[in-house]
Amino acid sequence: MQREDAPRLQERNGPARRAGIGARMLATMLGVGIPSFVAFSLVVLGVAEGLLRSRTESHIRTLAAGSAREVQELVRHGERTAAALAASPEVAAALAAAERGPTDGAAFAAVTASFLAAQRLDPALQAVRVVDAEGSEVLKVREGKVSAATSARRGPLGLPAIQSIRGRPFFEEAVRAAPGTVIVSNLERGRVEGEEAWCPAMVRFATPLSFPSGARAGVLVVNVWGAQVGALLNRLIPPEQGSAFLVERNLADPERSGIYLFHPDGGCEFGNQTGTHVTAWKQYPGDVVRSWMASDAGLGVQPGTGDLLAHVYYSPYAREDRGWVIVLAAREAHFARPVARLRATVVGLSVVVLAGMVLAALLMSRTLTRPLRSLADGVRRLGEDLSVRVPVGGGREIAVVGEAVNRMAAVMREHLAERERSERQLRETEKLASIGEMAAGLAHELNTPLSNIRALASLAKRDLEAGPADPRALSQDLADVTEQTRRCSAIIQGLLRFARRQPPALAAHDVDALVQGALELVRLRAEGKGVALAFQPGPARPAVVDAAQLEQVFVNLLLNAIDASGPGGRVEVSTAAADGRVSVRVTDHGAGIDPEHLPRIFDPFFTTKEVGQGTGLGLSVSYGIVRSHGGALRVDSAPGRGATFTVELPAEAA
Repeated sequence: MQREDAPRLQERNGPARRAGIGARMLATMLGVGIPSFVAFSLVVLGVAEGLLRSRTESHIRTLAAGSAREVQELVRHGERTAAALAASPEVAAALAAAERGPTDGAAFAAVTASFLAAQRLDPALQAVRVVDAEGSEVLKVREGKVSAATSARRGPLGLPAIQSIRGRPFFEEAVRAAPGTVIVSNLERGRVEGEEAWCPAMVRFATPLSFPSGARAGVLVVNVWGAQVGALLNRLIPPEQGSAFLVERNLADPERSGIYLFHPDGGCEFGNQTGTHVTAWKQYPGDVVRSWMASDAGLGVQPGTGDLLAHVYYSPYAREDRGWVIVLAAREAHFARPVARLRATVVGLSVVVLAGMVLAALLMSRTLTRPLRSLADGVRRLGEDLSVRVPVGGGREIAVVGEAVNRMAAVMREHLAERERSERQLRETEKLASIGEMAAGLAHELNTPLSNIRALASLAKRDLEAGPADPRALSQDLADVTEQTRRCSAIIQGLLRFARRQPPALAAHDVDALVQGALELVRLRAEGKGVALAFQPGPARPAVVDAAQLEQVFVNLLLNAIDASGPGGRVEVSTAAADGRVSVRVTDHGAGIDPEHLPRIFDPFFTTKEVGQGTGLGLSVSYGIVRSHGGALRVDSAPGRGATFTVELPAEAA
């Protein structure tokens, strides 16, 4: 019985090579630990990157705001310088002398000296000029030198003209401005009459000059080098970290809006004057530049490079639509470098930690699962042999389980032994029932040769009593008696072989011969029922079976088929071999089996025959015998078209 149930136990337990509990525990620990650690590392990196980026943005904003204040201070310094020179005693005395009448210029000599002294004290002053009310420069100190007059005509101040700046926006605005007002010009390059080269960038601070009477005398103009602004911007951020530049916002003059007033690449500056027409609009996305032209401060990102762009607006003209935009471009590669170093550090630490986690999980899983593996191996051996006992060891819980498994195995062994005894009894009962069903036919079959023997014996006795007998006739009668006796012996031997209780004996047998023997046993039953038996042997291969048990299966199937066929019916038997299996098909053409009965057809004591005509054990016993041989018993039937029972058995290995 153990041999029969071992495959079932193995089917329940699953494949022997299924992943063990240690592997599953290790996979679970790693499956939980590794993703958790990776998620934690990603969160740390994300937070660190966010903090570093926030710190970088805050630093850039602070630099941009600080630079705006410094530029504002430069402008205010220029304004204060212009106002101070215009209010100096030397200028006041010269204007007073000019208002009194014609002057020989001696009064303005002191003014010139004061301008030269101011330039020596402040190198940022490129030039200081006095322009009369008609727009003629009458006094000019440029880069430490006094410019000579180019015209003999004398203007309102009584001095000859150097050149005219009449019509220049900053002059026209300053000459009409209120006393004390300082007008700031555009930051642009200048050009001296008669020279082709552009002068470096500069800003002009112009303030009106008035005679003591209050009449407008002209304008004092101070030119301040724009290089001071460039130097300031260059100090904001090192070249390897980024760059800073100055862009003009001028919504009233589209030609100037977006030009570079300062840029690390000097060739980009003043594209409106140099003819290059390079502007911020051409080098940065429109959305970015529009934000510079619309907001006082902000932070953006340059698409493609990821560089941070911080801008601050400052207007030396105190206007919203005209002024300067200071832009700081911080290189993404620089401010992301700490993040890259942190990422490399975290990745390195992660590899070390993960390796430690794997080793710890492996050690823990082995420690925890060694007793379980021992228990599992014992249970697996129990599936093959219930006499085996699993080792009782490990922790208290595992020891309890081991003891419970051993008790269960002992109980199962007793139950299986009892079941095996019950099944043997069922087989014997079914065999006796089959013999009972064949008894009437066997009696008739034995009665015929016995009657013949009695008649032949009576004839021989009569011949001997009548006188000398014919030896040849007597010999023929004895030969007939011998043949009838052999016939009776064959019938009785077949019945005894079928009914004899024999121990199971597996051996290679010809399945066709076993089928033929079963057909002989049921032939008389078939003839009595008027049922024809047809056997079509195929190229069957031998199968390793217990011949007596398998013959019982075939007898049961044939008797059921004969009973189902009725008078005039036909039972067909065939054998075949394919794919390492031997099959035997028993087909009747009776009423068939109702669909609701098919699921229970192999249940013990289930029968559709009338009371007293069947035990309900034939198919159940046959099913158990076939399964114990590693085979299968199937039925195919429908009402009105008979039934076909197929026995499949493993063929003998070639």
